[in-house]
Amino acid sequence: MTDDETRVKPADQAGPAHYGEALLYDLAKFITTLSLLILGGLLTVREETQAGELKPTSVILVAVAVAIAGVLAFSAATSLADARARGREPQRWLPLQIRASGLFMGVGVGAFLAIWLDTLS
Repeated sequence: MTDDETRVKPADQAGPAHYGEALLYDLAKFITTLSLLILGGLLTVREETQAGELKPTSVILVAVAVAIAGVLAFSAATSLADARARGREPQRWLPLQIRASGLFMGVGVGAFLAIWLDTLS
């Protein structure tokens, strides 16, 4: 038995019609989890720094961008699961919603890293 014979191909398990949806669902779960971790990291950095060291507008920018990304991703995952549970087709805007959550996540992560690197120096 070779290594190739023991591998499971995800596309075969999900079926060709639903493989893309499974990837979108997994990505939405990942972005939701990542947003919670970043918000927790932001709170930790905020508590560990001295008063006046962080600009409140920067913290608010990160929190809002990451929260919007998390809400969009969670909404997409919920909509996809709900559509499949009811036997309906998912709505056409789901890929756009995932892309928008990725955009907000990128803005939030970039701003968070800038804040974090600024606190290290």
